[in-house]
Amino acid sequence: MWRRIKLKVTTELSVMNGRLNESDTYLLEWTQQRKDSIHLFCRKLVIQSLTKATAIEIFKIVNADCIPELELCSLCLEDLAFLNPYLRQMDNLLELTLDHITDSLSIGDSEMLEERMITLVSQLPTFPCLQKLCINDVYFIYGNLKEFLG
Repeated sequence: MWRRIKLKVTTELSVMNGRLNESDTYLLEWTQQRKDSIHLFCRKLVIQSLTKATAIEIFKIVNADCIPELELCSLCLEDLAFLNPYLRQMDNLLELTLDHITDSLSIGDSEMLEERMITLVSQLPTFPCLQKLCINDVYFIYGNLKEFLG
């Protein structure tokens, strides 16, 4: 009697300027074709700039709860809002880095902007296993750190 065992493949993925490099794209396609026998474990995911199509492609193949380290760079609040459903699945996240997260609509009513930021921060998940948090150049967290750490 056959017992099917999944092969665990461990990698690091980087999305730079909204795209995966050629070898990461090939790995995701290769894994998708063999999804019944391959489990892709992403030890570290770096996202610098984002396209929604690339994020969807990654999270269709990589289980978000199998990502222990996440680095989000050069994103805007709208990108974080889009990623939020995937972030909520990251129950085993140990390290999170937020670097240069901005608001693309920062011109205008500052009271409305602050309200949007507080709403976004309150919607971000709490990560039960988080051990290391690095925040660089994320202005909307200043003064809202208590809400962010929830």
